[in-house]
Amino acid sequence: MKRVPATPLEISRLWHHVNRQMHALLRRAGKEHDLPPFSFFLLRHIEEEPGTTLSELARRVGAAKSHTSTLVEHLVREGFVEKRSDPSDQRLVRLHPTERAQRLCAAMGDRAHRVWMMVLEEYDGDVEEIARFLHSLHTAIQRAHARMEREASPAGPHSEPVEVSDR
Repeated sequence: MKRVPATPLEISRLWHHVNRQMHALLRRAGKEHDLPPFSFFLLRHIEEEPGTTLSELARRVGAAKSHTSTLVEHLVREGFVEKRSDPSDQRLVRLHPTERAQRLCAAMGDRAHRVWMMVLEEYDGDVEEIARFLHSLHTAIQRAHARMEREASPAGPHSEPVEVSDR
């Protein structure tokens, strides 16, 4: 029987390894699009929230605004993103995915689905067990976010729980 990691460090290292391997499979599946992985990541966020601003996008993905701006400019030049002035405030520029971006995101979503199907076909255990684990992990992560928010708030760790987004 295989030994199950028991310490947070072992779990962290295993999670990191699994994450890197999955990213490598997904990059390989989308290689023909010649779009850097982080640019595709930004594009997905723009598609999920059309009309976001550059500042909102940078904050959402946790990247420097200057770096995000450079990548967004590349996405604009490549025809994946349109910049539009906000009708209620001309100083604001809103980012919108083009039809080309929507097609790319749909194609990459299909490829990601096929990669996951392949991985799950190679899995020796119960796939439902994976789903239960991931749901439980997701809940635990949401609780950890809320706990960190409570502990960081001026009211201290005994303040009311904070609702955390799935994104």
